[in-house]
Amino acid sequence: MLLINRQRVSAGLARRKHLTKLAIAVVLGILAQAVLGGITVLTGLNPLTVAAHFLVSMSLIAVSVALLVRAVEPDEVTETVVAKPVRYLIQAITALTLLIIVLGTFVTGTGPHAGDTADVPRIGIDPVTITHVHSTAVQFFFGLVIGLIVAVLANESPRIFLKRSLIVMAVGLGQGAIGYIQYFTGLPWVLVAVHVLGACLLWISVLYLYALTVQPKGIATSPANV
Repeated sequence: MLLINRQRVSAGLARRKHLTKLAIAVVLGILAQAVLGGITVLTGLNPLTVAAHFLVSMSLIAVSVALLVRAVEPDEVTETVVAKPVRYLIQAITALTLLIIVLGTFVTGTGPHAGDTADVPRIGIDPVTITHVHSTAVQFFFGLVIGLIVAVLANESPRIFLKRSLIVMAVGLGQGAIGYIQYFTGLPWVLVAVHVLGACLLWISVLYLYALTVQPKGIATSPANV
């Protein structure tokens, strides 16, 4: 009994140390954002600095989600076996989502909302071409999510996998609809702002899905799911 208690205390201390590191990373990230934000303003909202500012925000969101996920994990770990197709699809979806976000910053950097004044140079890419590349990546994203839902059901994965996959699909559909509407309505700034918010929500939903494959604790699964 004493040995078990010591193991629990040791596990608790290790987790607390990890949480401290994540919390410090959030604080340092915010400070870095403040500096980068100042540079962005001084450069007249140059599209490249704006893109960097946004991508650092995405990094901050990733660290914050990791902090929240680790903070609510139980002390006792239940080893989880995730079906390989499910794991690989989730990893691919996460990577593709990040690529879509990066492409989105290039789309914005070529459009009318890039830069504080007309003198600020836009990113030297044809806006129609980069928009089509962005939308094509989104179509691949939906294909992977549909494949993930099928894989989750076929492998009888824990219910949480299906729930989070459906959330990603729902947020993605909403974000895609906003993207197409803003494109065909001349990019009104209100919809652009909503689209940025949607990008953050989509990234968060994907990160919560990805968290299931990193250190999924307290989820009971069957070896048959391998």
